[in-house]
Amino acid sequence: MNNISRAGLTALASLVSATAALGAQQAPAVQLAFGYECGDRFLIKNDGSQPVTLEWKTTGGQDRSQLHLNANESREIASASSDAVELWVSGKVVATEPKGNKACGANAGPGPQAGPAVVVRPLDAQAAAGGGDPPSRVARLASLQGNVSFQASGSTEWGVAALNSSITTGDRLVADDGGRAELEIGPLAVRIGSSTDITVTNLTDGLLQLGVPSGATRLSVYRMNQGDTIEVDTPNGAVGILAPGNYRISTNTAGTATIVSVERGRVDLSGPNLSQIVEAGRTVRLTADGNSVVVANVPRPGPDGFDSWSTYRDGVLTNATSASDAYVSPDIPGVRDLDANGRWETDAVDGPVWYPTVVAAGWVPYRYGHWAWVEPWGWVWVADEPWGFAPFHYGRWAFVSNRWGWVPGPRIGRPYYSPALVAFADGGGFGLSIGVSAWFPLGPRDPFLPWYHYDDRYLRAVNYANVRGVGDIGVFVHVQDVEHFHYGYRTTAMTVVPTAAFAAGRPVAREVVRVAPERIAMARIAPHPAVVPTREAAIGGVIAPRPHAAVERMAAAPMPGQARVGPPTRTSVTQVPRPLVVRAQTPPAAVPFETRQKAIAAHPGRPLEPQQIQNLRAGKPAGPQRDPEPPHPKPRAEPEHKKP
Repeated sequence: MNNISRAGLTALASLVSATAALGAQQAPAVQLAFGYECGDRFLIKNDGSQPVTLEWKTTGGQDRSQLHLNANESREIASASSDAVELWVSGKVVATEPKGNKACGANAGPGPQAGPAVVVRPLDAQAAAGGGDPPSRVARLASLQGNVSFQASGSTEWGVAALNSSITTGDRLVADDGGRAELEIGPLAVRIGSSTDITVTNLTDGLLQLGVPSGATRLSVYRMNQGDTIEVDTPNGAVGILAPGNYRISTNTAGTATIVSVERGRVDLSGPNLSQIVEAGRTVRLTADGNSVVVANVPRPGPDGFDSWSTYRDGVLTNATSASDAYVSPDIPGVRDLDANGRWETDAVDGPVWYPTVVAAGWVPYRYGHWAWVEPWGWVWVADEPWGFAPFHYGRWAFVSNRWGWVPGPRIGRPYYSPALVAFADGGGFGLSIGVSAWFPLGPRDPFLPWYHYDDRYLRAVNYANVRGVGDIGVFVHVQDVEHFHYGYRTTAMTVVPTAAFAAGRPVAREVVRVAPERIAMARIAPHPAVVPTREAAIGGVIAPRPHAAVERMAAAPMPGQARVGPPTRTSVTQVPRPLVVRAQTPPAAVPFETRQKAIAAHPGRPLEPQQIQNLRAGKPAGPQRDPEPPHPKPRAEPEHKKP
């Protein structure tokens, strides 16, 4: 927080303390203070013990800006509009503050500066976190070279990293000697060099936190939105990215020294007795000395093959002549792969459509790839096509003029990731001797009904961001009778595989079961596949031995109710021989997959809800699910009706 007066802080603290006293018997885990300060500035403070993600906008505006506040963190926001400012949490307005006309600083006139007229709102911790909704973004595993291994959150086993995998909080990648990998996260890319161990400690809409105990990492940050936090935690300090730019962070194998090169941009170094800004053009070495971190200027290392590869990848992801830029948000991972693998045409009904130029005969969307289990979404599609990320997690597919084309959602607005834009079918009526799972792609006028935990705000947002030309999104998503809804490709693009192959995450194309068209036409819609994931599905497919470059570590979950306060300390969600230094609060350790798997068996195919995860983490039974199932099919007594 910058330029906040002492009087303002005092007033804020007094109000927060007063509210805390009123509710002393059961203080909320999250509590926000919000009010007008001066000029164009408003002040928001999270005085609770839990991080909170919130949004704000003017009363006359449409778009909301997102903000992530750690416990006890304050932030100023600026609004040039004369309208009042609304504070939103979990899709609801929790406070509205009118804009005043008080001058700031030297223009404020004589006398002491008054503090902001702060409104204090106690908020439930789960509501403040967005009601447990999944984040709107993931990291795409966009490029692989050499041996790269993957360990899913909560798993002790290793798998072979697969291109186009969806990487999220708690997932871990290790590039062995000669290996490289790239994570694409919309407006930035994270590149992993040879002999590097990296964990995505936390990935939300406004926060990316990485843990790198050893090896070389490069970050290319192309854009940063207001309130974004990007942090790289090393054994010798936490590196906070403050501006778009290019950064290289390297830690030796012993973890005793970390080199931070700021080629372009600006970083904030944090650690025990350390808080320092490093500007563009500087390279520093961080070493631990007792309870302090020593910072020394050093020459920038000469460029190597990793740097050259990163520069090449930057050129691919920032291509100014990309035809896709005119139709697709640049914050969708994988957009740049479309230019080299297809072409754009405009359809009179669907608008801009991207057609892949090289596909197999009889190709159908969501048939060439495999299913993986990635929480909190559950079943997630991993495409074989090298360009197969954006078209399978955003937008819709359409069969136009005897060929399949991808129809993106609106270019403007925040993209919303989906695990797979499909609908599932019940294979029990196919007349087969084996259990099967079936699905088909959603068309441009088909709603996406998630099979995981969400609220109504999320349901609207994830559909609105991925379809065009829908007048009333509320009517579009609230389908009461999925059985009689006229899905565009229910009978023409169904893929059927043995349930055993689906559950194990095996390649789909080689397992396809042929079903008579008349049987497919009678298939009933299923809310989700009633399939419990195997350990192979949880690690992404092929089990692999432990990589040589993996750093020994043991999971360390914080004590219930414990929250770190004060300056950063030498602690982490993971403990290594030299523990990482962190600044942002780390999430609790993931519940082991084996424990989650047993609980999932009570309702196969649906990932656990937030309260069930909390129960397992506390050593209790998961308990029942609270969310109603998506609309169940009603018994069919007549052929499909057309959509009214």
